[in-house]
Order: sequence, then C-alpha cells, then structure tokens
Amino acid sequence: MYPKTCYDKSHNHPVGGGHHWYSGYSKMLKDAQSKIGPNAILMSEDQNEIYINNVNIFLTLFGFGYGDYPFVTPMATDNILIPVH
Repeated sequence: MYPKTCYDKSHNHPVGGGHHWYSGYSKMLKDAQSKIGPNAILMSEDQNEIYINNVNIFLTLFGFGYGDYPFVTPMATDNILIPVH
C-alpha cells in the first residue's frame, strides 16, 4: 500500500495532503499492539520506515526479473520469486 491523496473535506485533514495516512496506520498498529499485549511481536509484510517504531519484524520478499539476480535462468521472461530459506 502507499499513501493516497484524499480530497474529502469531512475527514478533518488538509485536503490533498497531510499526515492522515501515517497517523491512521500508526494508531491502528498501536491499537493492535495494545490488544495483543506488550510482550507480543507485531510483524508486517513488506517494510516501510514510517512504521518502524510500531512494528517489531518486517517480512520482506521480492520478485526479480531476468538479469536482476544471478540465479535467474536465461529462459525467464517474467518476474520470479527467489525461495527464502
């Protein structure tokens, strides 16, 4: 996901900008952490520095196209996933 520009004046944030994306996700992650407990680990798929203070582990997996990674065969035409061990 990525921040989306919002022009809804009823949302009480600057029209077309502001910090609504960050503040909304930050609140959601803090609420989740409070519900699962302070000793539980909160993990998120992919990574983003703006959430780094609210997430304990970022699970990252990327696809690579031909020529981007040495294990890709010359026959590859689409992006592939590299197995993670």
